Order: sequence, then C-alpha cells, then structure tokens
Amino acid sequence: MYSTDEEILHGLKRNSDFAFSVLMRKYYSDLYRYGRHFTSDETIVADCIQDVFINVWENRHKTAPIRHLKQYLLTAIKRRILRITSQNKQTRLATGNMEDEYDFGLDFS
Repeated sequence: MYSTDEEILHGLKRNSDFAFSVLMRKYYSDLYRYGRHFTSDETIVADCIQDVFINVWENRHKTAPIRHLKQYLLTAIKRRILRITSQNKQTRLATGNMEDEYDFGLDFS
C-alpha cells in the first residue's frame, strides 16, 4: 500500500499511523548507519532518529511538500546530531568537565 515515498508522504498527510510505521521501518537502518558517521554514541544516534521521526509526524501538515524523502531525513539526522554533540561539548567546556574530552593518566615514578 505504501511502497513509494510519495505514497508514504500522502499517507502521513492523511494521518495514517501505518504510513508512519512504514516510514520508520524503511529508513531507520539507513539513518542509524549515517548517524554513526557523526558520533560513536549509539544512544545519541537513536535519540536523534526518534526526534527526527517525531518532528516529521508533528509537522506533517505544516511542511512544504518533500521531494526527496530519504535526502530530507539524512539531512535532518545530520543536523540534529551535530547540534546535540555541539551542545554537549559546549556544556562540558562551560562546566569544566573535560574528562570525556581528554582521557589520559599521569604516572609519576
């Protein structure tokens, strides 16, 4: 029923939960693999994918027509991961918590 991206997007506009589940099943693996290029933290990648899918669902009536769904999702996941990792780095710098950034030990003889 929802075999093409156009059909999935049309189903989303009609509030189809099934179209949304097809979207998630179809692209989750690709988004996960792509997201791992930007961070090794699997939790951040999974959370960002979830955020992107939620954003697509919540804005399904507001957005302009998406022409290239896969490219749209890949761009969204990249931006989300980069924003989160940048915020995490800024928080560590502001709080002085740099243990995660520099992992080394001193050994005095």
